[in-house]
Amino acid sequence: MRRVVLNDRDTRPLGAEEQEDVEQEVKRQCSFRSRSIPDRKLFDVELSGLAEKIKDIKLENQQYELVTKIQTVLDLFDPESNKYNENILLFAMQSVENYITKSKSGKRKLAVVTEAVKKYFNDDIELIVKMVDILLPKIKKMNFVRRHWKRVVAFFCDQQ
Repeated sequence: MRRVVLNDRDTRPLGAEEQEDVEQEVKRQCSFRSRSIPDRKLFDVELSGLAEKIKDIKLENQQYELVTKIQTVLDLFDPESNKYNENILLFAMQSVENYITKSKSGKRKLAVVTEAVKKYFNDDIELIVKMVDILLPKIKKMNFVRRHWKRVVAFFCDQQ
C-alpha cells in the first residue's frame, strides 16, 4: 500500500481521510430514533427551512423503521453462535438496497446496515465497514429502471 507523507509525522495510507469521514458519518447516524413530523404551516404562516427539516425527519424515520424490521428478523438468530456471519450481513445489505430507493444514499445505507448488525460483530463499526466493502460486489445493485419502478409501485400501492 502506498503512503502519502505530508510532513514527518503524518504517514497515513491513501484514502484514510475518506475512511474517517465515512466512519464519523456512520457513528453520527447510528443513533436512530423515531420522531414526529411537525405541521408545515402553523397558524397559516410558513417557516423558511422547515421543508428541509421535515424531509430529514422523514428520512430518519425511514431509517429507524428499516433498522427495526431487520433487527426483528435477525433476532431469530443467536448472536453468539452467528458471530461474524457474512450471510447475516449480506441479508441486511440486500434488504437495505431493496428498501432505500433514493440514489446517492450510500452513507445512509451503510449507517442502517451497521446499526442493524452491530451486535453480531461485537459493536465494531470499523469491521462492519470493511466487511461491507468486501461483500458489496455480491449484492444486486439498484439500477435506474429498478429504482424508478419501485418508486411507482410504492406510490400507487400501500406497502405496509
